[in-house]
Amino acid sequence: MRRTASSRAAGRWFPVAPRRGQLNRETPHNARPDASATARSNGEAGPLTRRNIERLRSAQGPNGSGVAGGFAGKGQGASGASADAGNGHGLSTGHGNGQAHGNGQAHGNGQVHGNGHGNGVGAFVRTADSMLETASRLCERVAPLNDQAEIAQAAVSELYDDFDLLIAAILRIDRDAQKLQLVAATGKLVEERLRAGVPVRWEQSLSEGVNGRVARTGRAALVGDADDDPDFIFVPSALRARSAVAVPIRVEGRVWGVLDLEAAEPHAFGRVDLLLAETVASQVGAALHYAELFERFERTLTSTIAVLCDALEAKDPYTAEHARDVADLAEAVGEELGIRGDEMRWLRYAALLHDVGKIGIREEILRKPGRLTEEEFEEMKKHSEIGARMLERIPGFGPVLVLVRAAHERWDGRGYPDGLAGEDIPLGARVIAVCDAFHAMTSDRPYRKALSADEAKAEMRRCAGSQFDPRVVDALLAVLERETLPGPAL
Repeated sequence: MRRTASSRAAGRWFPVAPRRGQLNRETPHNARPDASATARSNGEAGPLTRRNIERLRSAQGPNGSGVAGGFAGKGQGASGASADAGNGHGLSTGHGNGQAHGNGQAHGNGQVHGNGHGNGVGAFVRTADSMLETASRLCERVAPLNDQAEIAQAAVSELYDDFDLLIAAILRIDRDAQKLQLVAATGKLVEERLRAGVPVRWEQSLSEGVNGRVARTGRAALVGDADDDPDFIFVPSALRARSAVAVPIRVEGRVWGVLDLEAAEPHAFGRVDLLLAETVASQVGAALHYAELFERFERTLTSTIAVLCDALEAKDPYTAEHARDVADLAEAVGEELGIRGDEMRWLRYAALLHDVGKIGIREEILRKPGRLTEEEFEEMKKHSEIGARMLERIPGFGPVLVLVRAAHERWDGRGYPDGLAGEDIPLGARVIAVCDAFHAMTSDRPYRKALSADEAKAEMRRCAGSQFDPRVVDALLAVLERETLPGPAL
């Protein structure tokens, strides 16, 4: 006896609901059950290789339709010997501008057998070129991304833009909890939930649903009619899924999660759509793998920075605390200036480490209660070069050491160690210089009391254009106007 519920999903969506029907399409090579049409595709669904692309193209008529399978036309039709004419000679009573397939010949002697559905193209008519365009756009969107949620959202958004879907979703396996959990989703169903003020959340057991089956077996599922698959999970909604395609996403050879696409019409997806979904899943898997590697690298960097900061704090507690506060301020000023992504990350790391070279400076100079002599100041200035040399030994720290070395340059070229001026000084280093100076002014030192915030702001304005980049000073002042930031005098 089959369980029923009120509306939809391919292994499914929002709070886990009772299961319902849908077609068990365990492998991408199975035809639809109602497609008694022997209109064969020239190529099995699989990677978007040059060979498969050419097969897809050769299966099209001149007008570029009817890729690798029959249209969703109703009724039978004789397709004679000229079935490759791309303007309607393939299916006499189907949808006209596509072919039965192969090299333009319908199966055998030109007869397209079947009561409506070939095993290549569903309601979404796709060409090999359009698939390449989708794959290319997605590649461009995910290439600069390092965050797994952003990668997943980019993928589902690209697919939603390409199809008229109820939902495109990516789900991740939580192996400890033995569940699939939503990472990203978009589509009409999502919009319906948002309009109703319902949070877009979902998780399900790995033992349930079409998506659970795909996650367990690592085999794609092509669902022609949701009512015919006992694994299909439905949830209450005014919108009802009738067909779906779900494919595994693999990272380093293991199943990481599932890409789930659903439509309101039965038999909306065909073998070509499955091929596209598998191609997208492969791209997403590669991007997710890179993101995982990047995350590991970030953890290594963070640990390295923590060790260096601890070493600095052991030698000079004020300098270590000062570095953390300067990093917070630099991050806020960087955001004001439009610094994003990797540049922001390098900025924060460099701000934390801008004085790390003081580890190589004598303690009597670092802790001297009065002003430094000229000779002592010359020795102190060496800390920028010492810090850069220390960071040279750490893989991946190239962008950081450049900023650390230049953090004490001046806008007018009178800084150290290289006498850089103006725009020749990296922007991140200019930000660190401004934030470093402001925090130092508003901190008590053994040889002087801290300035008030207003006095320090006035001094920053006075030095803009000589010691500091005026644009960075303006950004600092804008941040100070609206935020409470670290610093003893703030």
